[in-house]
Amino acid sequence: MSGVLPGRPNCRRQALTTGYWEGRHFTAYVTGFAFTILQNPQTTVQTVYSAGDEALDSIAFDESYGIIAVASHFAVHLYRPYEAAHSTIPKWAIYSSFPLGNSPTVSLPCPVSAACVSYDSTYIASTGWGDCAVQIWRRLAFGSQETHFDLSYVVHPGEVTGIRWRKPFYPSQTIENVLYTCCADGTIRLWAAADNSGQSRLRVCAKLLDSQKGPAWAPIREISLVNLTPHSIGDSTWLADGHLVVGAGNQILTFSRQYDISSSLVSKLKLAPGKDGTWDMFDTVQRLNGPLPIFHPQFLSQCILSGKFQLVQDILATLHTALKYLSEGEILDKYLDLDLSRFYEPIAGLDNHKFGNLGSYLGASGIHTISV
Repeated sequence: MSGVLPGRPNCRRQALTTGYWEGRHFTAYVTGFAFTILQNPQTTVQTVYSAGDEALDSIAFDESYGIIAVASHFAVHLYRPYEAAHSTIPKWAIYSSFPLGNSPTVSLPCPVSAACVSYDSTYIASTGWGDCAVQIWRRLAFGSQETHFDLSYVVHPGEVTGIRWRKPFYPSQTIENVLYTCCADGTIRLWAAADNSGQSRLRVCAKLLDSQKGPAWAPIREISLVNLTPHSIGDSTWLADGHLVVGAGNQILTFSRQYDISSSLVSKLKLAPGKDGTWDMFDTVQRLNGPLPIFHPQFLSQCILSGKFQLVQDILATLHTALKYLSEGEILDKYLDLDLSRFYEPIAGLDNHKFGNLGSYLGASGIHTISV
């Protein structure tokens, strides 16, 4: 079933935005001197007319606070949500506006078609109309009156049609910045920051690290729109149920989290397919990432910090025995055949331990040493 939209959406890449806020998905688009907010194709939340007398060009949705920003050639207007009477769905009202053109500018080869700030405000990614490269501006200092950036580029084989930074799972999460780019060749690429001789650059996620024999990022699945639409990819987003929604021209395509072996880029992964012969993409990612082995130093340090010293002793003793009798070609079990229920057991009498008595943390027998 399709709905009738109030106003024709502007034919611009920046005229459409989506966001997930307060447990709801919202879609907003610019139409002439107004913008319309939808909850689904059949439910129009609100149509808001511009606070100025100029036509609107672009719109963006902030998923952290639900703020909607719209812009014309002359000004930016910010709208924030409020609780409407007799309705569980919020409405939006203007609370701030500021003119454009009064700030220092930087000349670029092409007029800017899209710009996006990373969630930690360290990077700004921008691209221009017909541009095959994304400019990456890295902020060198915070809090100073003069803001300085260094500049690097990530080059694509065709025109860049969309850019977006990966969103952290929660606001305080510290993660490596990852940039998604959409290109006219029908490919979505992921770029991650890498330190190279003191300079921070963005490289494609399938880059090789010197300390590893394989890629730090491995492509899992390739989605090509060449046979589905003549339009280039404009934007994409993940839904809560794991479906991927891709916008191309005036079309929206939805891809399931299930995929078959023909579209898989991982050939050596031993995953049992479902009854319909497909794999779950998130199960594949979980298998590739995998939990840490219980003898990994990071896991052991977490056990020590939580006071599970006896468990650490048993892990190291079991690891010593397993390595002693491990034959060439055998695979070491990451759980060492230990009972996993032990990792969830509470620590008896933890509140009575004293940090000054290290031996009390290591059990009645004190500190044990293992010779290897």
